[in-house]
Amino acid sequence: MPGVETERCALQPPQLRHEHALLNLYTDDQVRAFLGGPLSSDEAALRVNKVIANQRENYWMVEQKADSEPIGLISVGFHQDGLGYELSYQFLPSHWGRGLASEVLGATFPWALDALSTDVVFAETQTANTRSVALLVGLGLTLVRTIERFGATQGIYQFSR
Repeated sequence: MPGVETERCALQPPQLRHEHALLNLYTDDQVRAFLGGPLSSDEAALRVNKVIANQRENYWMVEQKADSEPIGLISVGFHQDGLGYELSYQFLPSHWGRGLASEVLGATFPWALDALSTDVVFAETQTANTRSVALLVGLGLTLVRTIERFGATQGIYQFSR
């Protein structure tokens, strides 16, 4: 995601210096509350290695520009239902409520449309995750359907041109 920057944040490819932040994302109770729960230390370490090696999808760390502190992770890949591309995100709880996710995703969804040469990008979240639902709706995404998956109701939202 080269060149995606906002007033306060920039996206960078995951690197070894991001290992601690990634481990925190994958093991934090709050971050993982709607993502199947926290991973074990071993599972988290394996996932971190894959992210840093970029073996599964396209991942980018969200860093604050002021101090290069990693505060979140964004990935873009194919939606598991074959709908097209899906943009996923996770942010560390210490940075919630400051408008950073909205700022970053507000720049990332339009970038994804252009970079992927598509007219629609999807996001999926549990409907019980009211913060994430409000974020997506606030960014102009539209709920296209709900499904039962992973033992919970999921909302599939679309961002389009």
